[in-house]
Amino acid sequence: MQTDLRTRYTRQVIDDAFLHLLCQKPVERIAVKEVCALAQINRSTFYRQYKDCFDLMEQLQQRALELLDALLQSAEAQGTEATMTAVLGALRGNDSLLGILARQNQDERFLYAMVGRCFRYMKERQGEMAPADAAQQNMRSSFLAAGVGGVIQYWLRSGMREEPARVAAVINALCEGAALAPLPQAGTP
Repeated sequence: MQTDLRTRYTRQVIDDAFLHLLCQKPVERIAVKEVCALAQINRSTFYRQYKDCFDLMEQLQQRALELLDALLQSAEAQGTEATMTAVLGALRGNDSLLGILARQNQDERFLYAMVGRCFRYMKERQGEMAPADAAQQNMRSSFLAAGVGGVIQYWLRSGMREEPARVAAVINALCEGAALAPLPQAGTP
């Protein structure tokens, strides 16, 4: 369904105001009244678009994940490390929806949803990382996804001092090392 120009503009000013406030404080402390004042709209206009600030946050997160999917598709031909570099570059961007949400969101679910999408994308492109039964492969995938999420979370929380390409290289090396490590056979301690 196509939305008209006024609706798109209204959503954009609301989104921009909310993201500006989100850079200053967590979503739990943002009131609709503040968003409306900053966006220079009335509350009824806000409520025509969103139920509350949590609904707004959820919709922004969904849009960010769709942007991430597009970014992953555009970097597909460049390989895993280049794809991860592109994602980390988007996270580092001050004006990037992905970056703002990942840095300002105290709830790690969004970060892990992003990492999960990246990991599924890379797994689909690379196939299985090493021969293993299904349970072992799922455990390995969970381990790697949690590890990648932890590295990205550390990088975000420590001020993103390292360049995205360097962090991507570290993540890639850690994943390759874990993917190549032999797994114990089922039934052996």
